[in-house]
Amino acid sequence: MATAKAKVTALRVVRAYVHVPVVKDTVRPYRIWDSQNKKSVPHRCYGTERRALDSALLLVRWEKVSVTYEVFDIRTAKWIGTYVRRVDSIGFMGGEK
Repeated sequence: MATAKAKVTALRVVRAYVHVPVVKDTVRPYRIWDSQNKKSVPHRCYGTERRALDSALLLVRWEKVSVTYEVFDIRTAKWIGTYVRRVDSIGFMGGEK
């Protein structure tokens, strides 16, 4: 499998603690961020927004209570949404339009 080389042009600050490299050309720009550990979830890169949101929902379903996963686009540093694991449900907060 060939890997696509992305050009990093600058760094953007997302939500005051995430330093996201701004990437112009990438095949899978949607990433999942673990906001409690302040690091990206490894091997979770997606080509569509819908797949990234579905995967974040499945990941947070099997985590402990109060785990938070955020989905963002590394091309524009756009926050897509956040899933929070609660005691009896999973909460979703929509991102930027």
